[in-house]
Amino acid sequence: MCKLLNKLFLILSVFVLGLNTSAAKEVSNPKIISLAPAVTEIIYALDVQDNLIGVSTACNYPKEAMLKEKVGDAYFLNKEKIIRLNPDYIFVPDNSHGLLSDFEGIKIKPVIFNFETIDDIYKNIYKIGEMTNSGQKADLLVKDIKTKIAKSSSKNPPKKIFYMIQTDPIITVGKKSFITDVIKKSGNIPAAEDIDLFYPPVSDEYAIKTEPDIVVVCFAANNARIKQLFPKSKIIFLTQEQIDMINRPGPRIYRAVEFFSKLN
Repeated sequence: MCKLLNKLFLILSVFVLGLNTSAAKEVSNPKIISLAPAVTEIIYALDVQDNLIGVSTACNYPKEAMLKEKVGDAYFLNKEKIIRLNPDYIFVPDNSHGLLSDFEGIKIKPVIFNFETIDDIYKNIYKIGEMTNSGQKADLLVKDIKTKIAKSSSKNPPKKIFYMIQTDPIITVGKKSFITDVIKKSGNIPAAEDIDLFYPPVSDEYAIKTEPDIVVVCFAANNARIKQLFPKSKIIFLTQEQIDMINRPGPRIYRAVEFFSKLN
């Protein structure tokens, strides 16, 4: 997969709490390294960032996260630095957990995340709250997000939205992507929800046949090619702030729903 998509996968942090969850209860004030930007945002939203001793280079929100110790990116982890920091847990996106193979035999507990729907975001907020003794804050955060999403659904007739990740090849969001759930929660129709994948590459013919009302583009693109593919569609190019907001399955997910609900 191209570097752009690999980078996006890290931003998306598409992640189920899975590994060592029973052991998590044994640490009352855990030291945590987060390799997932969305998870880092959850930690700050729960106000337990004092537990966070290291992050990936992609963890840039809130801006205070950039002051934390950097331990690597999607392609390389600084093993020596991680060992020196001596975390109790390392929170890992499921597309990057292979990087931890070098840590076999070292007493660092990886916790792997998977986000396929907005409900998975809630589950992971609860779990991080449980692990950091901030369960009450987690409850309040989830209730707040749910309330804001409930108020965000579009009152206009639903629009079919084609969310474009890249053009060569064309890659969009399929049924398994949480972004598909975001578009549906906004009251609109994801153009490729029939494809049972996370981020499927599709042919020009498939993209054209979806006949979207709106095409949302989340990268610097060949404008002429997109307009040629979708001459009758409204085309929207996202800012970097909007890209991060939509593609990170964390506390700002309600803003992503709001964004899609306002498209017309």
